[in-house]
Amino acid sequence: MSCRKHSGLVFVMILTGFSLTAGRLRASQGEVQKEQQTKQSAGSPPVRELESAGTADFGVPGPVAVYAGTRCDADGNVYFESPPSLEFIEQNARSGNRPPLTKLSMESKSATRFQYPPLPDYSSHFDQGFYVTPRGDVFALVQACPYKDGCKPPHFPVNLVVKYNHDASVDSIIRLKPPSDLPLLAFKFAVFLDGNVLVTGLEEAAEEDEAGRSHYWPSKPFTGIFDRDGAYVGPLSLPNDITPPPNAAAETAPKKGSPAGANGATGPEQSVDTAKPGIFWAQGVIGSVLMGGLDGNVYLLRASYPPLLYSISPDGRVLDERTITLSQPGMWPTQGSFTQDGRLFVEFSQAPTAPRNEQLHPIFAVIDPQTGSILEMYDVPSTAGIPACMDPQNELLFLKSDKTGQLEVAKFVAH
Repeated sequence: MSCRKHSGLVFVMILTGFSLTAGRLRASQGEVQKEQQTKQSAGSPPVRELESAGTADFGVPGPVAVYAGTRCDADGNVYFESPPSLEFIEQNARSGNRPPLTKLSMESKSATRFQYPPLPDYSSHFDQGFYVTPRGDVFALVQACPYKDGCKPPHFPVNLVVKYNHDASVDSIIRLKPPSDLPLLAFKFAVFLDGNVLVTGLEEAAEEDEAGRSHYWPSKPFTGIFDRDGAYVGPLSLPNDITPPPNAAAETAPKKGSPAGANGATGPEQSVDTAKPGIFWAQGVIGSVLMGGLDGNVYLLRASYPPLLYSISPDGRVLDERTITLSQPGMWPTQGSFTQDGRLFVEFSQAPTAPRNEQLHPIFAVIDPQTGSILEMYDVPSTAGIPACMDPQNELLFLKSDKTGQLEVAKFVAH
C-alpha cells in the first residue's frame, strides 16, 4: 500500500487480491521540499506555480481516503473511490474489495455514489477499479473467482466489466472471454464509445520446480480488444512496448505455494536504489494510464522509460505512438484525464527506480495528444489537496476536507 496525506485526507493505492503490488512510492506532498527540484531542459516549458481560485462545497462528509485513479469527464465532473470509514480500509486491505465510486457534479454541486454489485455466482471478487468515458459513462473492472476453493493455479480469475446507468444503477455485467489458453490478469481497461473494451495487464507463465509443482509469474504484457459482449477480438501490438528483461522468469518467480498474482510474484528482492528500469517492467504495465478522447479513440500512456503514449482506435488499430519527454528523470505517469478542449492533463510522480534519497515533487503536465509535446507544466502547492483534473475553465481541481470535515473541491489557476 502506498499513501500520502493531504489536509486530513489519505491518498491510497491498493493493487489487490490477484494483483501485483505496484511498488511505486508516492511521496507525501506535505513532506516534500517546497523548493522546485525539476531541472529544465532545452525547449521544455517552464514550471508554473498555482494560486488559489476558491472552493466548491458539496454538503457531504469529506472522504476518509481517496484511492488512486481519480478521473474527470469532459464536463469537469470528478470521479473518485472513497471508503466510508477507516474500518473499511482495515477490513478490505487484504480482501481486495474497493470502496464505492463517487461522482461530484460540478454544476449542481451534488454527489452520486456507484456501488459495486453483488456477485452471487462467484465465491469471491476483487475490484480492480473504474473507468469513465468523456461523456460520463461509468464502468468498473472486477476480477471474480468462480471456484469454491479460490482462484489458485492453474485456475485464474475471470474478468467482469460492470456498466452503470447515469443514476448509478447497474445496467449490465459482461464477462471478458480471452482464449482458453491465455492466463490473463487484467489491471487497467477502457471502454470505447462504441462499447468495445481495451484491456491491458499481464500474461502468466508456469514453470515446474524440482518437486513437480507449478509456479506462475508474469511473463509478458498483454494488451487486447474485446467487443461489447465480451468476445475476444484480438491482441494489440504496441510498438516499443515494455518488455521483460532476459532473466525475468528468475526475477519474478513467486514464492513456493503462492497463488497467481499474489505478493510472492511481485518481482525481485532488489533495492529500489539500485534497480534498473527493466526490473520494474510488470509495475510499468500495471501503472498504465488509459484515457478516452471525444474523437472516439483511447489513449494509453505506458509507465515506461520514457513514457510512451499510444492512440488506439475502437477496431484495434494503433494509430500512432508518441514519446513523452520529461526534463526530470525518475518520473512516470500516475493518473490523467482529457480536458474539454482535447488535451491531456497528466500527473507525473516519483517512479520506483528513482533513488530513495531523492524526493521528486509531483508535476502536472498538459500534453498535446497528437504530438506528445508538453504544453504546460504546473507545480502543486503542498496544501492543495488530492489532485483530480483540469475543468473546462482551465482550473486545476483538488479534493480536500474543510475545517468541519465536509468535502470541498479546491480550485487553482496558474499565474
